[in-house]
Amino acid sequence: GRGIDAGRRALTFRDNAAGEYHNSIFYNWGRGIDVENLASGEDSYQRLVDGDLAFAGNCFWNVAAEGETATIEDVFKISMGSGWTTEADSIAALETSSTLFEGLFEINGNEIADPALNYEITEGSNNLNPKPLNDVSGANAPTDPWYTAVEYKGAFDPTEDCTWLQNWTLIDERGFVGCATGVQEVNNIEYAEISLFPNPTSGDFSFTSDLNLQNVRLTVMNMNGQIVLEEANMTVFAGTPVTVNASQLSTGIYVVALNNDTHVRTARLIVQ
Repeated sequence: GRGIDAGRRALTFRDNAAGEYHNSIFYNWGRGIDVENLASGEDSYQRLVDGDLAFAGNCFWNVAAEGETATIEDVFKISMGSGWTTEADSIAALETSSTLFEGLFEINGNEIADPALNYEITEGSNNLNPKPLNDVSGANAPTDPWYTAVEYKGAFDPTEDCTWLQNWTLIDERGFVGCATGVQEVNNIEYAEISLFPNPTSGDFSFTSDLNLQNVRLTVMNMNGQIVLEEANMTVFAGTPVTVNASQLSTGIYVVALNNDTHVRTARLIVQ
């Protein structure tokens, strides 16, 4: 999340919404999970009672204003909607629904525990390591064979040195992500900008580098992190313009990156 001070909820359920959340880590949010309870019963709380809205095997940490001292009552909240005959009816329903919601927390194997994530988000630092350093074992085994059964909570295997974010994502390309044992090696990569022209462009663009580079991979990524243009095994000479055919790119903003494992050069490209 964006931190406790931002005050944002991790999950909000309204208008009969439902879903299932298993073996996930909720970390660094201003508030936890909020479920609406209407007098009509046409609401997300009824979906929770019916089992259509479920939370199982999840880990929560710093997801309420109370921070590290937060309890189940602080993380799982019921919001009372409209339609209640009297205020007393609303209060009684709130107490009943809150008790059930909080009871499901423990029954379904959720916990409040520090997974020890490093979430420094600084380009070129390689200090974003979403792999838990503390014990997050105890994941619930999936019943659907489509899923891969694991022993840990969250998206990243704590026993691996690196995560599956390496070598294909934009945040890795820009030097945000690090590895447990590979950080020192990654930190030796030199980051800098390249010059693009014309920029904005409506067709081709050219770039120049400040260094001679061999075995260069050129990627052009859109703002969703998707690679829309790529060239490999390029040789770039310092100060010599290289022209790229970008006529197939739609109007928008792109990130151009040159990478040869020891040097990374990036720039933002605007296509009109």
